[in-house]
Amino acid sequence: MMRLQYIFCILLITTVFLPFSAAAEEASKHGDFRYLLEPNRSYSTLSYMHEPKMEEDGGPGEYSLNKFEADISKAFELTEDADLLFGGTYGARVYSFEEVPEAITSTGGETLHEVSFLVGIEYFLSDSIYMQGYARDGLYTDFNGDLDLDDFNLEGQGLIAFRINPGTALILGAEYSHRFVDFDFFPIVGLRILSSSGGMHINLTLPTEAEVTFNLSSDFSIYAGAWIDGDRYNVRFGSATDDFDVNIQENRIGGGMYYWLGQHVRLGVEGGALIGSKFEFEPTNAGQFKDDLETGPYISASLGLSF
Repeated sequence: MMRLQYIFCILLITTVFLPFSAAAEEASKHGDFRYLLEPNRSYSTLSYMHEPKMEEDGGPGEYSLNKFEADISKAFELTEDADLLFGGTYGARVYSFEEVPEAITSTGGETLHEVSFLVGIEYFLSDSIYMQGYARDGLYTDFNGDLDLDDFNLEGQGLIAFRINPGTALILGAEYSHRFVDFDFFPIVGLRILSSSGGMHINLTLPTEAEVTFNLSSDFSIYAGAWIDGDRYNVRFGSATDDFDVNIQENRIGGGMYYWLGQHVRLGVEGGALIGSKFEFEPTNAGQFKDDLETGPYISASLGLSF
């Protein structure tokens, strides 16, 4: 447990004290195109999410979740058109299970950890064509027992964006990840629309997110949308004698707000519902969580930094 505390402290210190320049990037050659693609981009983020009660639909499984995450990223300029991307994430999913006799979660609680690192590249072929690709590798485990190759997940994404006009971009790509329980590889089709006044931004990245943001002022915005995220963890808890996979898929529908304290600090809150989400074991003889989860609420808060 001490080594996990060291990892979190290092990422926390890096997130708070070593963020990097977004202001310079926005003023760069392709600042308008970057803003169209991701107007609320924040380079270092601390976040917390709480799911007070999630229940298995028709089964005995039930839990509450506290999720903590520290995420940092850095773009190193290679040329005025190309950047090298580096990043790191530490996340902890702290579960409190309703104890079910003879179920694999009869221990009552479990913490799943993510320690991952990202490397990628982004390149502007022109003022209207943008390409990005990255690979992420890391540990997804409960750190019970010795680590092996099953504790590592390798993911990646590649996309290309075509700016049709100053306020519209079409995105095509593909992703390999564990967002979905039923498949790992899927195509990406997206659209970005920014109103002429800058007051509304639409972000469609199907099949993983759909979001509309209203910028009410230069430092305050509200948004609503739907998002799908997930991961696969290799664990060794409960009555199991061997390691096994836990597959997680979170389907969120909700809304929130961002408030910028100056140019470099962003506060965020969000709330909504998890609908048709999944928490599944492989093998499936865990005694619970064989079915999808019932609809349940969630709340989250975040602190984003960009210097």
